[in-house]
Amino acid sequence: MLYFFKWRVSNFEHDVLNSWSVPKKHIKWSKAIAILFYCTLFNLIGAMFIGALFANSSAFNGINANEFIAKVAELKLSRSNELILLEGILANVFVNVAILSFILIKSEEAKLWIVISAIFMFVYLVNEHVVANFASFSIVKFSPVGNSIDALNWLNIIRHWAVSFVGNWIGGGILIRVSLCILKPYKNTLCRLIVKEKNLQIGGSFLLL
Repeated sequence: MLYFFKWRVSNFEHDVLNSWSVPKKHIKWSKAIAILFYCTLFNLIGAMFIGALFANSSAFNGINANEFIAKVAELKLSRSNELILLEGILANVFVNVAILSFILIKSEEAKLWIVISAIFMFVYLVNEHVVANFASFSIVKFSPVGNSIDALNWLNIIRHWAVSFVGNWIGGGILIRVSLCILKPYKNTLCRLIVKEKNLQIGGSFLLL
């Protein structure tokens, strides 16, 4: 995630924030939806491709059903839609705090520690982040243990990704983005700043390939 921020590559959370510039008329709905669609699609393709490579590496091709990553994937995929939605909302609150801090804070050291702490919190609390799950589920699914975990079937994985996507969008797009845009100190500058940043990143999703 630090690499995404530093290289200005398009990432899902930034696009969620960007989509809520529409009510302020800084961007059209068609453009916001297109950015979010292409970003998510190529995040998915890139994560599955890299996940498949890692699944066959020496670090993961010998994992069993009791390994940490397999247990986490099984735990997440056994959750109900309601719980996945809640965990997705909470995850993107953490991540979007990191994104806004990276945009607004001038100190490079402060940016680094805030991003690391935010990532640590949603990982430690086992919250649902759709792009992180793109990668972790792919690693386990394409590894030798993938077929031995009942919950790790494609229908259940797609269900989980879809609900996580909605939860992340609510957490970042509504709880963070809308609340910040109605605050007077940020009402104009923040909305325009995020859109300006996104205009520089519009093609960045393709770099994941």
